[in-house]
Amino acid sequence: MKFDYEELLSLTSREFADEIRRAVEQQNQIREVMAYRVGVDRHGVTEEEARENPEEDAPIVVVDFLAGWQGVPSAHWTYWFDTHSKQYDHRVVNHEMIERFNALASGAETLPELGFYSFPSNYAVIMPFSTAHISPATNDWLAEAAKSIAEGKEEEERFPIIVYKKWAKGWFVHVPDIDLTQTTVPEDLQRLLTYAHARSCEWIMIDTDEPINKELPFGLW
Repeated sequence: MKFDYEELLSLTSREFADEIRRAVEQQNQIREVMAYRVGVDRHGVTEEEARENPEEDAPIVVVDFLAGWQGVPSAHWTYWFDTHSKQYDHRVVNHEMIERFNALASGAETLPELGFYSFPSNYAVIMPFSTAHISPATNDWLAEAAKSIAEGKEEEERFPIIVYKKWAKGWFVHVPDIDLTQTTVPEDLQRLLTYAHARSCEWIMIDTDEPINKELPFGLW
């Protein structure tokens, strides 16, 4: 599905449609927009019910687009627009949208519901790192942590941080506001999380396609 300005304008407002057009054009200048979706979240109520309680039940228009390069998805934007208040906001990939990112990247026909919308802007900042900054052992630890979370296991002592698998490869890791030195988190991963925390990032993304940060130790494997 390609960006359709007139379609989006009919569902939202000129200000919002212009915002999406600028965002898509900007990403096309530096990357490639690989997927684009527009949906309407009606909260499971009828049009009549929405009219009776528009502040809570007015439809929300949700726009997702995925950008990357050389066929590899790298970032996912989700915008939402309240058709009653005309407010809108957006987020770049975070814990609430990992599943939406993976679904969009894999070409799924439907995307998981967000379930929560906030206004005004309050989106998470994500810092990318190359896998060169972690060891193979740490990569294995991340795989075990992500599997444990996906299976719903409660292993906080063994895996005290939140880890999600990034589509075909890589990891999304939440940056916790705790002292990691006395935990099971590998030292090289602690270093990345501390670096990101100092720069007010809420998540890090570890991927083989990301550039090496020369301020941090790295190796090739």
